[in-house]
Amino acid sequence: MTAAYPEPIDLAAAGVECDCSKCVAMCRNVPCRGTPDEIQQAIDAGYGSQMYARKWVDLDEYYLIVGPAIFGNQRAVASYVVEGTCALLTDDEKCLLHGTGFKPLEGRMATGCDKEGDVQVGYLNELIESWNTPEGRAVAAEWVDRFGRP
Repeated sequence: MTAAYPEPIDLAAAGVECDCSKCVAMCRNVPCRGTPDEIQQAIDAGYGSQMYARKWVDLDEYYLIVGPAIFGNQRAVASYVVEGTCALLTDDEKCLLHGTGFKPLEGRMATGCDKEGDVQVGYLNELIESWNTPEGRAVAAEWVDRFGRP
């Protein structure tokens, strides 16, 4: 899929990734989002059971965005976005996906502290809209069939 958003900057390679309290607080408040391609790769690598689907309403229709779950909501289909700790945040406050190559775009591009490179928000609308495509809907449907719980 060709993305309309800029190529993400690998913040870890740029020396920007951080585990300060402000950055970890982002993972405690709401899980990050990724593109359908990224989420499909994470599912194929065995992380599908740690995800959930969020209904995203766009005017008179909705579509699903699959990504890391809020703790306790793994494998759920949520009617609304609730805040809570990401199920992939480990006891030592690190992302389970860090270093695996499967960390979602939003998690790779965002920082909560004042480090340089922290303003990479222009991609968010395109990232969300990438789920309202045939490819995005197919990834979501496959996840629901394989992992979604009633």
